Amino acid sequence: MGLTPRLTLVNNNYRSKIYEHLDNSKISQLLLEYAASQFYEVREHIGVSYLILYPDGGKENINLVEYYKSMGFSYATNKHEWMYMKL
Repeated sequence: MGLTPRLTLVNNNYRSKIYEHLDNSKISQLLLEYAASQFYEVREHIGVSYLILYPDGGKENINLVEYYKSMGFSYATNKHEWMYMKL
């Protein structure tokens, strides 16, 4: 069984905080928007169609799952743990 790579983008100390100097945004929101913008720029050259992530804590982390859903992510089926956003 292979290992699932994980990358935590925002340290727990900074999650859920709104920053005035960042247009009243959360760091996670800005990072996801940045990631999506980068994929939009290169998708015609490398065939990227989806931005995929695994919510820290899985489906049990309801707050995080709902946050990702509000940003346009969804599950392919009820069995999947990974969420995706079509680009």
